[in-house]
Amino acid sequence: MGEFDDIDDDDARRDASSETARQSPSSDASSGPGPSSPGPVGDPIAGPAAVPDNGPAVGPAVDPADRSAAPARPAREWRVRARRELTEELILEEVGGIEGKNAGRVLALHSLMREEAQLHARRLRHLADFFAVDPDNAGSLIDADMTAMKVAVGLRCSITQATSQIRDAHHAVVDLPRMFAHLEAGDLPEDYHRFLLRQVRRLDADQIRLVDEHLAGVEIPSIPRSTFEAQVRLAVASVGNELKPPREAREVRIDGVDSEQGVAWITITGPIPEIRSLGLRLDASARAVQRAQRVALEAGEEEPIPFDLDGDVRDRERPLSLSALRYAILTRTMLD
Repeated sequence: MGEFDDIDDDDARRDASSETARQSPSSDASSGPGPSSPGPVGDPIAGPAAVPDNGPAVGPAVDPADRSAAPARPAREWRVRARRELTEELILEEVGGIEGKNAGRVLALHSLMREEAQLHARRLRHLADFFAVDPDNAGSLIDADMTAMKVAVGLRCSITQATSQIRDAHHAVVDLPRMFAHLEAGDLPEDYHRFLLRQVRRLDADQIRLVDEHLAGVEIPSIPRSTFEAQVRLAVASVGNELKPPREAREVRIDGVDSEQGVAWITITGPIPEIRSLGLRLDASARAVQRAQRVALEAGEEEPIPFDLDGDVRDRERPLSLSALRYAILTRTMLD
């Protein structure tokens, strides 16, 4: 039976046919394709027109009833866009329009911010190039003490500061090339970039490159600082979890040497429970030794004083501080 078989007279049939004709254009419009979504942000390394090869923009038609035929979406989506492109017009709008009292000054400050970012990029480029060509470091950041000494002379800073700047410059130019391109263009403020470098310091080179790849899909020139920081933290946490589970992150490394002050420092990395346990055990041992030193001092000259490494306890007639004892226990006990 037809859809209108229950209609008795011809007029009713004509009315029904007219109603069907009036409805058909809207039905066709609703079933047609909608407006296309904006494309992905261009990779600054490849140029504005370059886009990642993610396959065709529009896939084959999929029957809504057969959802199993639809391609699976990626687990994470890193396409992050600003609500509006950051332009001079938008900046002026934020401060009350072109007739605002400080409109010109705000634009001048924005221009200065871009120049400072580009100058910072030049500095990093020079440092990275210096590290790359200096034969005294053998291509290793760990063995860059002599390179840092030369850089410190040029920058009139400490060797410790030079060491840190060389490391940051190498990571910025070699391991974070997409973000560095934004910095060179003046689109990434210097302070944003410094925040990024601080966040990736605990990662290895492969992880840092993955952070750079993740951030390539973020609209760097227009997003606010809060969005940038959130995306950096998310990227760092993501690649850290992907590459190094806590049990595989166990490491002890020398993180810096200050030849002028004659000191160096190490970083111990591991699962949170293990590091906390180490700290608690070290603290408990230091307190026990401090009590033993106090008892030995009260007993007089004949009683040996534990961990009186330089004779200071006997001379000062008081126990060492807990921090000094932690260091003594850590450096003199664990390797015995």
